[in-house]
Amino acid sequence: MDIDGVLNPFYARQNPELQEQGFTFLQKGKEGFFLNPQMHIKWFNKIGEHVTFIWGSNWGEESNLVLELLSIDQTWLHIPLVFEETYTGTWKLPSIREWVNTHTTTEDKIVWVDDELQADAFLWGNQNPQYLLIQPQKEVGLTEKDFEKIFKFII
Repeated sequence: MDIDGVLNPFYARQNPELQEQGFTFLQKGKEGFFLNPQMHIKWFNKIGEHVTFIWGSNWGEESNLVLELLSIDQTWLHIPLVFEETYTGTWKLPSIREWVNTHTTTEDKIVWVDDELQADAFLWGNQNPQYLLIQPQKEVGLTEKDFEKIFKFII
């Protein structure tokens, strides 16, 4: 699960429609995110019994600030992301692929939610029916429709 562009839509402060849907600015220390607490908590609670959430965000260990801001009393693991300057395509793919290959089984269902997926990520994901890739629009973030697609895939 990525954060920026997924849970924290870009330009949300300038989008009254998102604010009407319940997105609000939440801050801890100097870090802040535009989140929809009611919606995000509902989603995480609904699917949480069936999945292990893993952060795939540039925020690294600090990704769990999102959970603190949502008053969710847990932490999620994060995938250490390595930027390879020579790699062209989805910059997170090598790190995600390696993590999946070393930490999951062939029976595990994998859902990767990120706003920065390119053709190489979809090519990788489409090679395995146990994988689902969701690419929200970065200005809107993860939607109810996206979440329902994830929920149906998992359950």
